[in-house]
Amino acid sequence: MAAIPRTLCSACNRATHLRCKACINNPYCSNACKKYDKPIHRLICQAYEWFDFTDRPSPNHHLGILFPEDSPNPQLIWIQFTWTPDGHRFAEHAPHLAAAADDIGAPVITLDWNRTLDRPIRTTICVKYRGSCMSDGSKVNQAVKALSVDRYTTVRYDWRGPVMAYGFIDDGPNPQLPCDLMSPAFGDLADFFWHYNG
Repeated sequence: MAAIPRTLCSACNRATHLRCKACINNPYCSNACKKYDKPIHRLICQAYEWFDFTDRPSPNHHLGILFPEDSPNPQLIWIQFTWTPDGHRFAEHAPHLAAAADDIGAPVITLDWNRTLDRPIRTTICVKYRGSCMSDGSKVNQAVKALSVDRYTTVRYDWRGPVMAYGFIDDGPNPQLPCDLMSPAFGDLADFFWHYNG
């Protein structure tokens, strides 16, 4: 599937000529779309504006988004990736999802389509959460819950515990390679959380 050009608006499918002035990242076609997207973009904008991108721990670390269970504010995190033993893709180390020792693996949901905008997303996004979150006493995730803006954009699923997201780019015949998840992906994540029903 071809990646969507970065020149498309974050809130519609028109070409863009504006960027968010704070994070210098989210593209828009007009001030009207910028205003429309503000309730969602404001949740992550300042995190990108103030994040120290020069503090990458290693070339194997890439930027991800953590939705903490106890705060309405998503956080930017460095996620370490390594080759799997079969040499075909990367696996992420997810200490941010620390749970009980008996939690066998954390489920991953892969996203490649924005249902609200009816278009492919810019990068493949993986959403990872604790497999035992519904039975281990995890609290309702406040950062995901904060994505409920109005009756049309409401999170319907009862997400519990921390949730994290990270990105991959499709490098043709090569394995998918991890990449930094930049702020336009946050809108794609919001779309996923609005439509996901378990």
